[in-house]
Amino acid sequence: MSTLFVNDAVLPFAAVLERSAALAERLARQGVRPGERLVAALENSAGHLELIGAALRLGLQLVAVAPTASAPSFAGVLQSAAPRAVAVDAANERLAGVLRSWAQACTGLDDGIILGHVRATGDESAPARPDSLSSNWQDWLAHVPPAVFYTSGSTSTAKGVPLLWPRILHKGRSVLGFYGAGPGERVMPILPLSHVYGLYCLIGAADLGADCIVYRESSPPATLAAGLARHEASIAVCPPLLGAFLFGRRGCDAAVRDRLRVLTMGGAATSAEQARRIMANLPRTRVFLSYGLAETYSTVCCNEASLPGADLASVGPFRFDAFGEVRDPASGLKVPAGEVGELCIGGGVLSGYVGMPGEGFTADGLFRTGDLVRMSAEGAVTITGRLKEMINAGGLSIFPAEIEDALKQHPAVADCGVFGERAGELEVACAAVVLRQPDTSAEPARIVDSLLEHCRKQLAVKMLPRRILIVPKIPRGGLGKIARAELRALCERLAGGGQALSS
Repeated sequence: MSTLFVNDAVLPFAAVLERSAALAERLARQGVRPGERLVAALENSAGHLELIGAALRLGLQLVAVAPTASAPSFAGVLQSAAPRAVAVDAANERLAGVLRSWAQACTGLDDGIILGHVRATGDESAPARPDSLSSNWQDWLAHVPPAVFYTSGSTSTAKGVPLLWPRILHKGRSVLGFYGAGPGERVMPILPLSHVYGLYCLIGAADLGADCIVYRESSPPATLAAGLARHEASIAVCPPLLGAFLFGRRGCDAAVRDRLRVLTMGGAATSAEQARRIMANLPRTRVFLSYGLAETYSTVCCNEASLPGADLASVGPFRFDAFGEVRDPASGLKVPAGEVGELCIGGGVLSGYVGMPGEGFTADGLFRTGDLVRMSAEGAVTITGRLKEMINAGGLSIFPAEIEDALKQHPAVADCGVFGERAGELEVACAAVVLRQPDTSAEPARIVDSLLEHCRKQLAVKMLPRRILIVPKIPRGGLGKIARAELRALCERLAGGGQALSS
């Protein structure tokens, strides 16, 4: 059976299941019963894994929330989910405060986890626990309520996405099997287990007999880089921004370069420049660019970028039982190959959001991703932007990613994000940049002028950002996607306080 390396501790998968059984009994003694909800807002840890196992054993509905969630967002989840128990990291003071105000009682678990719960009311009857049906953990999954994952809410309100456990297992088995995972392989998902992208890697590796390497999301990049070498990872899965840091900017350890068979990056856009730099540093590694959403059980497309002649702008064709079309967002009609439209997907997708069962689907049942794409005649998908992020500049559609790609080519820019704002009757593009090496001796106005001149050479006049602001950091979600609503609010605060510079 698989071995887990969790924050450098060595844990046989069987031991995690055994410890989860003891935790399940503890939860049962506290009155938590099959069919009830457990909210978990935790960083990756052994305690997190044991809590997931306990939820599966008891037949609880796991509601996964990113530990980076804001206090109001987390409070909203607790109000809407009405769980029996909630788990957060004790060190996460923001969410621990919300938990203590909600819970009737709190206790401590291993790995610094606080478990809060409320007392039962009403009918105490409950269905049989899944672990009374079989000793095989895979068999439990068919008897457990769907897990609920919350979308990032980067452009709108976060929504609950219910996903069936057998399908999560199937996705993990299919995707990791495609990459060649099996006994003797070591999979390192540098991803949060609070997202299906990280969770399917874990249970898929266990199902295929591969070892799995897990670290806390807040681990410094140096710790992650050392873990890749120490535990001899052969398959790594991570967001592009982290991939660029670990494998692109400064190269990587020779042991990693020799051992790593597959690197796959998804969850956010990967620039062609990032991909080329990474592949130059990993000449013997198969590098994939992938695409998926929580609503599609994560990965539905992947492109082997390391193949000769590969299109580095594409996330590849549909795979893993998925299919889809590119449709006009207004009319719902299919658009010709090569034209931009909304990507609509079928095959292994959610059946409906929590409390909003019909939202987000076409009349014929395809899921509307909200992503604007082009699809080639051969079926390769290229992401151009988000429908809700698109900036309408007097009839001209501007995709933030195009401006971001141009800004990232400037040697002074380490990171950037673009969003739209109203200017009278029009909508204009605004950009926030993080400087690679801030020069305190240089005049900020001259830096901004240099960035604007660079954009003029790269972009059409109507696409030029109306404002460029220098910020300390671009806010991003757990998978590296820009949190544009948060970025807009940050820029407003900095500009109002005179701490950012605009053109």
